[in-house]
Formats: sequence, structure tokens, C-alpha cells
Amino acid sequence: MTDGNFEAKLCAIRKNKDGLVVSLVVHPHDAGHDLMTLDIGARVMIGWAECTDAPDATRAASAAPPHTNAQAAPVPPEPELPRETAKKRTPFAELPLSQQAGLLCKDEAFRAWLARNEGHPCSVDVALLVVRGECGVNSRAELDEPQNGEARARWLALYDEFAAWKLTQAYAETIR
Repeated sequence: MTDGNFEAKLCAIRKNKDGLVVSLVVHPHDAGHDLMTLDIGARVMIGWAECTDAPDATRAASAAPPHTNAQAAPVPPEPELPRETAKKRTPFAELPLSQQAGLLCKDEAFRAWLARNEGHPCSVDVALLVVRGECGVNSRAELDEPQNGEARARWLALYDEFAAWKLTQAYAETIR
């Protein structure tokens, strides 16, 4: 893999038993092929600086890849694709909790985690029932209501447990 750089938006920081989990949102045009093909658990060196001046359209032209090895040749920049063609996506953490729950119930890994004692993934419908039961709501839409703070907290705790499990599974794969 070649070294590279990209701009990202800080999405979340949380602690787990191994340290801090930092979530970043990277625009697909900025990710590049090398970043997208990294294995989960791959070790990379990260440096950061807050972007305060370069707007999105000009940053790609002005950014130079970092060079940690004096013998390495400069990497030519990826061709800039028009941003109008990219579908704007809302980061997962910014979605309403009801949508987060709906999306995760369609995720095979989440369903396998919910049914981990049964040994096989549950269906989307069963996952939705489990999530509603765990959160104490009759409808996912209730997760978006401000007065349902306890249900919202239960969803966030459930999601954090899943994210920690998934991270543990990814780490376990790297040491096998």
C-alpha cells in the first residue's frame, strides 16, 4: 500500500477495554483505493490537524501526501471526480435513532450478534422485535421522541455493546 492522506469529519469518540475508538466520516472521493482495501485491524500511522481554511473543492488540489521515507517517490494524486455525482449520505451517527435501528436490523453481523446464543443469525423481523423489546418501545419511531430518554439510552447501550463485540471480532481475526 502507498501512503496517503484524506480529510475526515470526526464522528464519535468512545472508550473500550483496549483504548479509544475514534469514528471518522470520510467522503468516498477522499478515501482512495488503498484505504478502502485495508483489512480491519491493519496498523496505520495517523496524524491529524484541524481543517480551518481549505474548502472541499480546493483541498484535493492543495493537499500533498505525507512522506515518511526519504526514498519513496511522490504518489500522483487521484483524479478529482465531480462532487455533484456523489450521493450525499448522512453519517450513521447523525441519523435518527429509529433509522439507525432499522438499518442495523438489516445488517447480518448485527443479527448474528443478537442471536449469538442460538448459533445463527435471526431474520430482520425478529431483530426488529428484539430491538423494540430491549428498548422497551412498541415502535422504533418512539426512539426519536425526546421524552423517551430511557429508551434512547437503551438503544445507545445496545449499539455500543454490538460495536464493541464487532471490534473484538475484527481484532480476533487479526491474531489468528
